[in-house]
Amino acid sequence: YAPLIEAERYVPKWIPAHHLIGKVGPLLDEDEGSKLLDAVINHVHLMVGDAQQEIQSFDFLADDETELTPEVEFFRFIIWLCDHPQWLRRERSAAMLLWLVEQVPKLFSEAVNTAFSMDDGYGPDVLCGVLDGISIRDPVELWDKLNLNFDLCKVTQELRHVSRMAVLERLSIRADKAGSLSAKSSIELIKATFNGKQEIEANPELPIWADRLRGLWSQIVDLIDSKSVAAWERELLRLCSTLNVADALALEAAVSTSFCESQNRPFNRWESKLRYALNIALWPHISREDAKVVESTLRIYNPSQPERTVQGMSNSFTDKIKAAVMSGDYSAALGLNATSMLNYHDTAINSNGGGASHVEVLCLLMPSSQPRGTGGFAPHLDQSFLSSELPVVKTIMTPFETCCRLMPEVVFFNPYTPAIPLAFFQKLVGANDSDFVRDNWRYGRRNEVVGFGHPERAGCALSIPRKALKVPHRFKLAWLIWIDSKIVAFVDEQNNRLM
Repeated sequence: YAPLIEAERYVPKWIPAHHLIGKVGPLLDEDEGSKLLDAVINHVHLMVGDAQQEIQSFDFLADDETELTPEVEFFRFIIWLCDHPQWLRRERSAAMLLWLVEQVPKLFSEAVNTAFSMDDGYGPDVLCGVLDGISIRDPVELWDKLNLNFDLCKVTQELRHVSRMAVLERLSIRADKAGSLSAKSSIELIKATFNGKQEIEANPELPIWADRLRGLWSQIVDLIDSKSVAAWERELLRLCSTLNVADALALEAAVSTSFCESQNRPFNRWESKLRYALNIALWPHISREDAKVVESTLRIYNPSQPERTVQGMSNSFTDKIKAAVMSGDYSAALGLNATSMLNYHDTAINSNGGGASHVEVLCLLMPSSQPRGTGGFAPHLDQSFLSSELPVVKTIMTPFETCCRLMPEVVFFNPYTPAIPLAFFQKLVGANDSDFVRDNWRYGRRNEVVGFGHPERAGCALSIPRKALKVPHRFKLAWLIWIDSKIVAFVDEQNNRLM
């Protein structure tokens, strides 16, 4: 009521009342304070008179939606933070959603209905990733909970987002294979929603305003025609309203700059709009099988969810490898080490503060007769997977590879999925499943202005105790070492350089 006092003609008479209320208020209990407040409000009504007309003129500010619980309101706030201008805030918000959905059961319904909604932004897609990861671990239980918390018929009628519908289909197929009867009856309903038809014509050029997706364009351009591109631009205009596309792009660039973020950082806010608009635009033009390709290409999360198993530890192996590169002696780090690293990734802040470097080590199985110092080339590698993919071994035979190695990329839920051993190698060396150790870690936080809050170290590894390996006499172990994507060494157990 202070503004009313200041505007009142009888200010001098109000000042003593204001003073007394300030002194007496803290001494009153809840019931007495309520009565005092009612008395003041009634007096204001007497002074102001009938203000119904003025009150109605501000009805547009009222929120007629049902009031939500504090837990749900907080959950929606975290979903909104997935579109924060800073990547660190977006990435940490996604990690919090991963934890909240599984630890707070009352939020599950909100998570499901947001995930399979037409809401824009990263939040719903992150929640699709949360549900996808749960489905991998327990497909039937998840599907049963889904059925209790959302209306599948309504979703199949209203959801027109390619990637989210593809995720929903994948959840139902997993549950069906695991024996869920309700999933079996739902699959056909979901499949029937994919009825788009693509017209055959020349592949269109990537629009200039979509340059953020240039790295993905070649993977999906065969599924896109000129009508899809036109629909993409229309949907983008709707998202940018009341600005045009160029002005909206310039505004987002300015927002990134104001938050000290690079405009080229993956998964920025403009990219969120592009991905959402493309998923909507492709819906009428794409088949069910092609939708799977689009979903896997545009996937923003790591389905393995290494964020759930990340350990807070520093790994000294990176320092040993860097020291070995400088000295040329790899025996202590590799050949004589009690643990054999099969695949190792670590991104570490340089000790001189000059940015970060990425180290990868990959163990190979080479013929013991392999000559040293031949100046040869590193062998061709076939077994690999991206951070946005589950680690799946390809069917081709690769006798010298020991594992399916990770190819890191920026994603939500942590990019560092540990590699998996190959069956051929495991059988050859006589190792058991329990012998292999898969770790991922994150350590420290930067306090410099550049990169503030980002981890000092983050990575993953697949390793095995050396005593568990029985390498046949005609073979030997060798390691390829990359620093910042450049091969710096290829050495065997005896510290011989192979290239």
